[in-house]
Amino acid sequence: MNTVAIIQARMGSERLPGKVLKKIGNETVLSHVINRVNKIKHIDNVVVATTKLKTDNKIEEYCTKSNINFFRGDSENVLKRYYEAAKYFSADIIIRITADCPLIDPELCYKTIKPILNNYYDYTSNIHPPSFPDGMDIEALTFETLKKTFNESTKNHQKEHVTPYIYENPTKFKIFNYESIIDLSKFRFVIDNEEDYKFMQKIYKLLGKHFYDINYKELVKYKLTNKNLINVNLTGKRNESYNPN
Repeated sequence: MNTVAIIQARMGSERLPGKVLKKIGNETVLSHVINRVNKIKHIDNVVVATTKLKTDNKIEEYCTKSNINFFRGDSENVLKRYYEAAKYFSADIIIRITADCPLIDPELCYKTIKPILNNYYDYTSNIHPPSFPDGMDIEALTFETLKKTFNESTKNHQKEHVTPYIYENPTKFKIFNYESIIDLSKFRFVIDNEEDYKFMQKIYKLLGKHFYDINYKELVKYKLTNKNLINVNLTGKRNESYNPN
């Protein structure tokens, strides 16, 4: 069974253009994401899925230079991009991750996707409803589920955000959501705007090498106890660009 993590990445973010190739320490945001995804157990391949737009040539150049698999597809229809990337890399199970989560937790990811690896479900996630910090989001689905979703999705938001068709049609799929015992969804460790980016740089400066292995529980504790972070209140909203209408 071929399990492929597909990281969607583009340079054209409206709120923070070029964010995926901005630096945190000596590495790009995208590099931090890839390094953490590579630590997820039972992942066979990691692929960066970007667009065919000229602005994303930089992502292709980065992936080529760093020896990272990549796929270029539709800029608007992200569902199509994912489907074609999954088909090209012969994925049996697809792990969906976005490139703005440099602190995504590999162990949390594994616990979320484990039920689908065991053939119990068609789709698993930790976001319906979200109970972990923003920046820890992960989804997993079988190729057959992705194919069905690709063939049956008709609305713009279903194509732009890849998986809405699945959780909008729960009777058609076996769905599992991994939830935290304590609701931690108010915490934010994602890069969506300049404010988020500066906060992430501050975390990196404070943590040093521990930035590379800290998990979500330690992050939350650190945010609540470190005098340099405790009063930082980020204004960004979860899934701000999502519009089902």
